[in-house]
Amino acid sequence: MFLFCFRLQFPANPLPNCIVTSSPERSAAVRQSELTQLRVKQRFGKSDAVGPRMPVEHAESVAITGVRSDFRPGDVLVISSDSDRRFSLSEQPYSTNVAGVFSTKPGVLGSTHPLEPAADEVPLAMIGIVPCHVTAENGPIHRGDLLVTSSRVGYAMRGTDRSLMLGAVVGKALQPLESGEGEIEILVTLQ
Repeated sequence: MFLFCFRLQFPANPLPNCIVTSSPERSAAVRQSELTQLRVKQRFGKSDAVGPRMPVEHAESVAITGVRSDFRPGDVLVISSDSDRRFSLSEQPYSTNVAGVFSTKPGVLGSTHPLEPAADEVPLAMIGIVPCHVTAENGPIHRGDLLVTSSRVGYAMRGTDRSLMLGAVVGKALQPLESGEGEIEILVTLQ
């Protein structure tokens, strides 16, 4: 189990058995497991949709199926049905294999190997606020709507059929989309 701690100012290592990384803006502490080392990578950027912000999403560097150039930040990813521990682009509405969103700039990136990502890996946001490709194929999206995978590859849509939503929700809309397709910020909350 891993413990993530964030503070604006981090005193000398207050948590025993933790690795502490510091920057002027933010610090992170990561508890080490005896079997797995989690590496932390901090990246900072801006979101054009809401102005400057510090990324807070937690992502895991995951292996993908298919060609890396077919994947774009904001794509909705699902657990691959063809390979163990691999992920692919979503392509069916209400998929219960939904895993998260291809992160643009994760605040924390977990990995089981050195930080430099492998050619067949992408950062998968599983918690936090991220830009996401969405479509209004199931009606206009309003703030707070639960989002699920859509028939458009890599896109989410508003979930309306409650009987199909258990295990299929990728997150909640934080911005509206009245029609067509676009990119909005969502709160990734797998349900």
